Amino acid sequence: GLEEFDRPTLPLLSASEHEALNAPIFQDLSRKVIGSESGNEAGHRFEAAVSALAGSGRSHEPLVIISHGTVIALLVSAHNEVDGFQLWQELSCASFVVLTYPGFALVSGVERLR
Repeated sequence: GLEEFDRPTLPLLSASEHEALNAPIFQDLSRKVIGSESGNEAGHRFEAAVSALAGSGRSHEPLVIISHGTVIALLVSAHNEVDGFQLWQELSCASFVVLTYPGFALVSGVERLR
């Protein structure tokens, strides 16, 4: 459930090609743009996996989940007034967001480890 968007293996893309490929995922969450999941399906799958971990008796312990930008952006934008595609564009390797649980309210925006 924590894995990246379910899509076929793609050739190495330029940054602009990658953005053009991912933009429609956030524009129409109900449509299967590439691969076997819509944005809604991927977001719900990821949210269920995060909820299962966060709700497993660890209510007072911080939980760190490492995953991919697309599903992270889908989760954050579903629960906050955040543009999912813009958030996805801001995420890079070693980026993180801080959320509350339950509710997934955004506490801290995109940060990068240095």
